Amino acid sequence: MGDRKKFLASASLFGVQSVRMAIWLLPLLLACVLIQLKFDYSHGWPLIGLIGLVVLALIATVFEPSVEYIFRLASQSGYDGVELLLTNQILKRLRTDPMALEQLAAKHHLMLSYHQPWDIEDGPCRLLMAAGILPRSPNQIWRAIVEVAKLSCAGDIGPLVIHSNWVRHLPEPSESLLSYLEVETVDDSKIPAGTSMVFDVGYVAAGNYLQNRLNQFAGLTAETARAYWRKWWVKFGASCRKIHFYDVDSRQKRVKNLLPGTGMLPLKELWQIAEESGQLTPGRMIVVLELTPGQLWPDPLKRLIAARKFVDE
Repeated sequence: MGDRKKFLASASLFGVQSVRMAIWLLPLLLACVLIQLKFDYSHGWPLIGLIGLVVLALIATVFEPSVEYIFRLASQSGYDGVELLLTNQILKRLRTDPMALEQLAAKHHLMLSYHQPWDIEDGPCRLLMAAGILPRSPNQIWRAIVEVAKLSCAGDIGPLVIHSNWVRHLPEPSESLLSYLEVETVDDSKIPAGTSMVFDVGYVAAGNYLQNRLNQFAGLTAETARAYWRKWWVKFGASCRKIHFYDVDSRQKRVKNLLPGTGMLPLKELWQIAEESGQLTPGRMIVVLELTPGQLWPDPLKRLIAARKFVDE
């Protein structure tokens, strides 16, 4: 496949920064508690307030890492770019100054692309919506998609990934907007010819993700994955621009977004299948590493480098 550009999915770092912050703050919290135990509670309210503020600060960042942290870690671990999930924080920054994030990424020698707010109703997604991290309603998600798609169309920012179930809802002129979008096949919706496609190793291996989302990897074997992957490449390979890449192990509690090589997917064979299809132009492919935050702990830099090297091999 020629040179592969490696991008890091921003959601891979949700919580990682907060845990690292918590470790540094633990001595302060412990000191506050020990001091508090020696005071009458009626006179110790400033310390109670301080502890409360620290706890609130951690809660406020426990899911979403700062953009600066994401860019710094991606750059240090040798990635070429970042695919930013459109959280409310990212949307706010785009509305304030569409070019600010692009300029900040450029300082770290990174390229940027974007991903629509998640609309898959699983536990983590609901939690992020309830916490105000992600838009909470279909209308809010849709407004975010259109808003950012227009920025991409205008050339102000990088491309936007949307799920294929949103394509039919694009406003007019849909052809104009669609030409600046990258579509991820999460269902079997009709996709216009020539659309830039995104291959997700898990969604494709499981077949129709929206139909199988409750136990999409149950009974999945390497043979099943290969069969689905070949079928997808025959149909969409010529239009593929990006691969969402991770490993899967249906025997684990957290089956998806594992470090490449630690699960059961025959990921090395994916490159061979893609190349054998004859559909790829060498050097044009972007591979986005989607990883579970827990797998990056306790050394995210080391784990991110290992994931990147797997793609290079």
